[in-house]
Amino acid sequence: MTAGNWVGMSTLLEFTVDNAGVITGTNGTCIFGGAVCILDAAVNIYGLSITVSACPGIDGTYNGYAVISDASGGINNTLNIVVHNASAL
Repeated sequence: MTAGNWVGMSTLLEFTVDNAGVITGTNGTCIFGGAVCILDAAVNIYGLSITVSACPGIDGTYNGYAVISDASGGINNTLNIVVHNASAL
């Protein structure tokens, strides 16, 4: 499952996913909240919805997918997220 603390590699993004799939986080300015659900645990694919607030120009709800993968010799240590919001480009 995706539960745990995650830190962005290219930004100061930090967020937590609890055991119920609730997402909370910030990058120091913007606030992130939402939920993640299991689509296929056998291959670590998840669906997610994230709401961004206090972040002019990109506030809104984003829907997409997450995949847990291996990086830098670790196992299941990277959470890759792809989300979309037609209003915020």
